[in-house]
Amino acid sequence: MHVGRRVQRRRHDGNACTADTCSGTSCVHTNISCNDGNVCTADLCDPATGCIHPPGQTTCGLGACRRTVDSCIDGVPQTCVPGTPAAEVCNGIDDDCDGLVDENGVQADCTVNPSTINLGSQGSSFSMTCKLTNVCDPANPTPIPGSTVSQVYISRIDSADDPGDDVTLPDPATLPCPDPVLGSAYERGISENLAARDVSNANVTFKFNLPADGDCSTLDGNREDIAARLAAILDNTSATICITGKAGSLGFQACQLVLVKNKGLR
Repeated sequence: MHVGRRVQRRRHDGNACTADTCSGTSCVHTNISCNDGNVCTADLCDPATGCIHPPGQTTCGLGACRRTVDSCIDGVPQTCVPGTPAAEVCNGIDDDCDGLVDENGVQADCTVNPSTINLGSQGSSFSMTCKLTNVCDPANPTPIPGSTVSQVYISRIDSADDPGDDVTLPDPATLPCPDPVLGSAYERGISENLAARDVSNANVTFKFNLPADGDCSTLDGNREDIAARLAAILDNTSATICITGKAGSLGFQACQLVLVKNKGLR
């Protein structure tokens, strides 16, 4: 009997935030829900004691506009209002509150390959080659070595002619993995293959040639993933593709036009 009780105890993970379900020698530990339905509280879980509901806070805005307020005051829900954006200057702060820091401090002269994307073909990799220059001091522009740039990602990909589909894509590295709903089986975005980056001469070539593997723990994406986002764009029209990254503390975005061939929409 005593041995049996010891085995049963081992089936529990000792975490008050999970429900332990066992069948035979196999056990599953599922996260419990701590949602109390109260907009004034934060729904948290302490592995030692279980659900806790401290007063909640709401955060809104980016960069210098970021603000945090109590979710409620005397039981009355509060509205979080971001600060007012200002002109971006080279000061290490996201003054214009667009998620990029000192992006005006980087001049990016870029070309794309291929410049025409045929959605009906498999294709190969997509790449963007850029010459990056630090222009925070306009009188003394300095080249930015490609080796100092963070892993870049596709931050915009939409019709160049239709502003209705314009959307800013988040940095995949900042999104949760595993996802609270979908777990690990989802792609967070389209990131360059950092190992394939070419930093020869004065240019840097960012290559997107890793096919999506359905695992959020990897940052990948290639021309097929780009083509999938272009599927609704009309044949023989232009699309805007932008990459975003950081050169040291300086954020930058580089955008180029590609011609989309999509005869299936005719």
